[in-house]
Formats: sequence, structure tokens, C-alpha cells
Amino acid sequence: MIDLNPSIKPYYKNITLIETALHIFDAATIAVDLETNSLEQLFLSKNALGDASTALIAESLETNSSLTQLRLWQNDIGNQGAIKIAEALQSNTSLTSLSLWFNKIEGFGAGRLGEALKFNASLLHLDLSDNKGCGDYGALMLTNALKTNSTLTRLSLAGTQISPLGA
Repeated sequence: MIDLNPSIKPYYKNITLIETALHIFDAATIAVDLETNSLEQLFLSKNALGDASTALIAESLETNSSLTQLRLWQNDIGNQGAIKIAEALQSNTSLTSLSLWFNKIEGFGAGRLGEALKFNASLLHLDLSDNKGCGDYGALMLTNALKTNSTLTRLSLAGTQISPLGA
């Protein structure tokens, strides 16, 4: 379990925990930190967070106003985790870069992220590369959102098995 020194918590801006085998209790600690501290970057890649831990972190994003970069690549995040992130994106005003590369997000989860982009005015970069199940449906929902979203400047969908129909 992670234990961050409470005397320095208000001052740290970046947390990087890669391949540290985080548990749901750690995700809950991080979620509380997101709600009470001024973190700007959170990199939690290769930790097998799954949907439940991702949901805890996503819920804290709804009210967080300092985090600008969130990297959750290679964390076994599926549609349920993507849906929770999408819900948070609708009200989050600070996140500019979100990397969900190489997870298990399928078309439905990608579609919900696309729907969230219609309401989000801060996200500049979204990386969904190598989410093999994203496919045509996810790509179409995401590109449809770009008709109303004027802030997203980079959408990465490499390796998502998009056919010419979804391109």
C-alpha cells in the first residue's frame, strides 16, 4: 500500500507510479489526494488497475481543478472504467491530456468518451491507441463528437482495428 508523507502532500505536483502493483486501497488514497491536493500530473501506467480502481480515480476528477495530465496506459481498463472517466470529463475543467493507451476499451466505452467530449472544453489530447475493441463504432462516435468539440487537437486511435468504414 502506498503511503505518501502527509507533511509534503500539499506541495507535490507530480506522481509517477509505474509497474507498482497498486491495489484498490491505493487507488482510494490517490483519489482522496486528487480531491484535496493540487496535483498536476498523475502517471499510473502498468498497474492493472481495472475498472473498479479506475472508477475511484475518475470520481475524484469530477471536482479536481488542478490535474492537467493523466496517464493510465496498460491498466486493464474496460468499458466500465471508460464510462466513469467519461462521466468525469463532462464536468472536469483542468485535464488537457488523457492517455488510455493499450487497455481493454471497446466501442461502447469509446463512444461514451466521445459523448463526454461534447461537454468538455479543456481536453486537448486523447490517446486511445491499441484498444483493439474500439473499432468502427468507437471511431465514429469519437469523430462525431469532434463536430461540437473545439478544443481537442489530437485524437490517437492507432491500432484500434478501425476498418475503412469507420475511418
